[in-house]
Amino acid sequence: MSIMPRNIGISIILSLLTCGIYYLYWVYKMDEEVSYLIEEQPNPGLTLILGIITCGIYFWFWYYQLGEKLSRLPSKDGYPISNDSVLLVILAVFSFGIISIAIAQSNLNKVV
Repeated sequence: MSIMPRNIGISIILSLLTCGIYYLYWVYKMDEEVSYLIEEQPNPGLTLILGIITCGIYFWFWYYQLGEKLSRLPSKDGYPISNDSVLLVILAVFSFGIISIAIAQSNLNKVV
């Protein structure tokens, strides 16, 4: 599986233009890519289903886990990635999930 850095600005614009449909795709791909990098069994479909069924509350838990997983990965330049788990959750709780995933994507772009 090849993972390419994603343009954060374009991803935000697409998420807004598609009324959140691209955001769900972005969550799916982010879950799949990070699971692949940490050599964990990916299950992005379950993440989406649980997130939708719980009206987004599961995504708060997912953002925390995502921040933890990303902090375990080494960046391209060898420096550790900061653990933004709490920040990602706080932003998501206050309805800024798009900013949370943008921060997570920025950290993932440092890895790939």
